[in-house]
Amino acid sequence: MNTIGSRIAQRRNELGLSQKELATAAGLKSSGAIGNYESMQRGAPRNLLKLAKALQVQAEWLETGKGLKELQKERTTASGLEPIDLELLMQFHKITHDSTKYKIIGYVEAIAEKQKNMSDHRLHANTKKAALNKG
Repeated sequence: MNTIGSRIAQRRNELGLSQKELATAAGLKSSGAIGNYESMQRGAPRNLLKLAKALQVQAEWLETGKGLKELQKERTTASGLEPIDLELLMQFHKITHDSTKYKIIGYVEAIAEKQKNMSDHRLHANTKKAALNKG
């Protein structure tokens, strides 16, 4: 498996997907793009992350062939992180400017706080509703 194209084809076949099914799963407009990537008639896919997600592999493996695609499961078990979390960390690690990293951390903290507040609000509403139903 020396090329992106060969790794795309290998994984697509392992999952039993047609080129059209993979294109649809990755949100691509045509299955011809998949064929072009696999035959290396096109360069590296612009939609590498979408393809990796649809193929259920790490983008790094798809792009470089480094590491085992099965390593994803071991990392998830060892770290407690889901594959999507690991993907975020891998992409974050590529950012070179600390100021940009701090901005992203701020955005993530704000989103997490908002989701926590929404969850707390729902829990409170459900508790109140249950208390009213008992009484």
